[in-house]
Amino acid sequence: AASSVVDESLSPSHPGTMTVSINKLGYEDFLAHRSTQPSASTVMIDSAMSVDIVPHDT
Repeated sequence: AASSVVDESLSPSHPGTMTVSINKLGYEDFLAHRSTQPSASTVMIDSAMSVDIVPHDT
């Protein structure tokens, strides 16, 4: 949420764009880590990132 506020001030015409880019890159790294180190915490990250990406991606 805090990062979204910063992104909006940096790019008011495209709020959330930077957040989506960062999340997608982080998500790829997360998937790689999850495949080698599965845990309850990574599942929570999966859910959090999916929820965060959807509204900005549409």
